[in-house]
Amino acid sequence: IGDMRVDGDMTLFGAPVAMTMYASMEAEADLVGVDVPGIGKQISVALGKTRIMEVEITQVTGALTGAEDILVGLVKEQLVGKFLGAFAGGAFGSFPVPDIDLSSVNPAVPPGSKISLDLKEVLRIFGYTVLTGDVK
Repeated sequence: IGDMRVDGDMTLFGAPVAMTMYASMEAEADLVGVDVPGIGKQISVALGKTRIMEVEITQVTGALTGAEDILVGLVKEQLVGKFLGAFAGGAFGSFPVPDIDLSSVNPAVPPGSKISLDLKEVLRIFGYTVLTGDVK
């Protein structure tokens, strides 16, 4: 995740503060299969260990002007650290495995003909992401 800009107005230590901040991070991530109630198995992203976390505050107005280093520490440790910690090792968000429209492969196949995968497992083999399951 790179160059995410955050503009914030808040009250910190009882004083109003406005700031502009940029953040970048690199973290381990895996595609996993998750069971979604009422839907079945879908693909999700599971975050692992954060490798790099950079935060830069480019503008601060209010009572904490000049305290950018302190604010960076607070953002990294409290806000970002706790936010990412809530997702570490777990999956968040999900999306279905897309159907394959057979009519796009061969025009002789009637429109709307498709193959769907009943997802069972998501594997990583020799650098490839492999989905296993039954064809519907």
